[in-house]
Amino acid sequence: MDQLEYGTLLWMRPSRRFGIKVPLDVLSDEQLENLKQYLDQEEKTLDDSNRSRLIWEYFYDVTFLVPVIELTKEQKKLLDPPKPKTPKSPYSYTNVDFTKLRQELVKRQKTWQDIVFILQNISGRPWSTKNWKQKRKDKIGNSCAVCGEQEGIMVLQHTRQPRKPETLIKEYEKTYREQIINWLNSEPIFIDTSAYSKDADACPKCNSQVVKYRAKKQAWVCLGVENKKQCGHVFSQPVKAVSKWIMRDLEKETIKKRKFEFLEASGLGEEIAKEALDEMIVYLSMENVTTLCKRCAFVADKTNLKLCKVCGKNYHKPYYLYCQECASK
Repeated sequence: MDQLEYGTLLWMRPSRRFGIKVPLDVLSDEQLENLKQYLDQEEKTLDDSNRSRLIWEYFYDVTFLVPVIELTKEQKKLLDPPKPKTPKSPYSYTNVDFTKLRQELVKRQKTWQDIVFILQNISGRPWSTKNWKQKRKDKIGNSCAVCGEQEGIMVLQHTRQPRKPETLIKEYEKTYREQIINWLNSEPIFIDTSAYSKDADACPKCNSQVVKYRAKKQAWVCLGVENKKQCGHVFSQPVKAVSKWIMRDLEKETIKKRKFEFLEASGLGEEIAKEALDEMIVYLSMENVTTLCKRCAFVADKTNLKLCKVCGKNYHKPYYLYCQECASK
């Protein structure tokens, strides 16, 4: 029996969550012949060391590396065309008034979802605006507040950064975890799969999609495990089901939607939007800023080191009292 009918050739890329399907008509006659010869082998090996590879996948779970096929540049371009450019966001730091947004939120002229969407899709950099540059001239000092350096380029450093809406949402979800679980359990979660085709093979006994076709026995076997027991059911024809990868993504989206419903019903969504706007307004007003030299600014941004209070030159870990040079003295 032709094994090419029972699987999918995939091109696995490091930047892709799933493999890219390779239609067999893309392969040359020589590549197709090599693939047939490899699949006819009784023993096949899988090597996970190289993630950018071609594999032959049996029913989404059993995979075999195909080492004899190397795609050409032309074939790769056909399989992985360049992504279309995303349209530029209409929201930027020059045309968005965050104080006005907060007033519109309080007056119910905008929903908290609108605020979150705007903050997540705002484009540009705040330090490129005229207002920012003018405030920077008024706020920046002539010496570093940490080491006292007065020469070189000085940086206006924010001591507090505004949190992103998604960060605030995660923090609120942790704080109100029990309430969210009760909310999710209050109603059964319904996943609508009507828009998706049933293209995955599944076991007719346990509905597991970990099934494999035995070419010699001309029968299917279930490799699914439930309650630490393997099903092992042998059958002649699998049932069709929606792919478990699609079901997993749909379940995540449904739970995410239900969590947003909880934030809406409890009023926490509005608090998240207000908090995100307040932090952004404070950030743009430059209330929490200090003047640092480029060296101290780099240390503050990229590390958790502290300046030695003895020598005032070297840095050390926060759990030490002095730098290594001063400690040795």
